[in-house]
Amino acid sequence: MNFRTWLTKNKLKSSDKMVGDLRVLADTSTFRYISRIGFNSDDVIIRMIEDGWIFQNPNTPPEFTFDVVLDHFDNNPTMIGGA
Repeated sequence: MNFRTWLTKNKLKSSDKMVGDLRVLADTSTFRYISRIGFNSDDVIIRMIEDGWIFQNPNTPPEFTFDVVLDHFDNNPTMIGGA
């Protein structure tokens, strides 16, 4: 599964402050990645950690920002075996 497919299943809440940043990359396809009942940006990052897209050392405080979501969206990596 590639990251953009994953994001269609873990959509960003349309009222989240980071929608504008995603819109810059997604352009006309933004609607595929946002939803009125989606997740806030912090929850999207937590779901990325839970699903194995990024590694969070359990012994350190969280260090990720929404930039990690934007980087994954831009690069669109593929996870072997799917999340």
